[in-house]
Amino acid sequence: MSSYIGFATAAALATIVELMLTPEQMLDFGWRICFWAALPLGIIGLVLRTRVKESSTFEAAKEHNAELQQEKRGSLKTICKEYWPQLLIGSALVMCAQVTGFIFATYMPTYLTDNLGYDTLHGNILLIPLFLLVAACLPFFGLLSDKVGRKTLMLTGAILGLILAIPAFWLMMLGHVWTTLIGLFLMSLVLMFQISVQPSALPSLFPTHHRYAAMALMFNLSATLLGATAGSVVTVLESWWHTNYAGAYYMMFACVIGIIGIIGLTFYKESAGRNLLGSFPSVASEEEASELVRTQFENPKLDTTTMPIATVRPRS
Repeated sequence: MSSYIGFATAAALATIVELMLTPEQMLDFGWRICFWAALPLGIIGLVLRTRVKESSTFEAAKEHNAELQQEKRGSLKTICKEYWPQLLIGSALVMCAQVTGFIFATYMPTYLTDNLGYDTLHGNILLIPLFLLVAACLPFFGLLSDKVGRKTLMLTGAILGLILAIPAFWLMMLGHVWTTLIGLFLMSLVLMFQISVQPSALPSLFPTHHRYAAMALMFNLSATLLGATAGSVVTVLESWWHTNYAGAYYMMFACVIGIIGIIGLTFYKESAGRNLLGSFPSVASEEEASELVRTQFENPKLDTTTMPIATVRPRS
């Protein structure tokens, strides 16, 4: 959510700067203004992040299972050996969402100006409302995932990407502002299905004692190598195939990879509403905790074997 608010703010700032300066001034120094504005924001974000406390679950696991954590905290080799299926599945899911996201957020301004003939001002303005729409809708897609499950939502997004990619680009190529907005909306709809649940779905692939390292390895490599390169890949495909649909084709390819990842995800339990591997369930009150303990053997979403405790069964 915050990422797309940031995209909208950045696009708005670039638009304001472009309106205030001449093209010569933009080339001379104006392009630096956005970077100057981002620097203090990055420092503030870093300071705030260092002051955020870790979750109580993580602290409890760290405090009460220090020796166990030290034994299990493996090297990069250990993580790749023990969790390679989860790493591959996660990478497929990340590619699916990040390719769509980077094409929408970073490649579209170039596509609108270089391929469709919009000036840079309109290229930014057309995207701002869509960025805000994505940011506003993500919490509701998160609520929907609690009802239908994360796998269902991600699969829907991947299938929609296969169906809507070409129509979205076709609408943008018609040359009208309103058809361009509809095409961008279709892309944003696909994106909302794909990215809304990934922050909660991906960590559930790994147990607590390996979650940070495995997530860092899987997500950053996938996002950097497969997602952030989307604009460059599409540009190369355009030069090879001589078509304005190259972005749609690459987006569809990423969605196919995502579907393969989701198929692999079906071999794992749906994690929506459940505690993460190696973690305790979250509760809001002592009464809720007592209810969980009382119904732990009847609750289908409560699996004590995944928690860092010894299971104590009542006497018969």
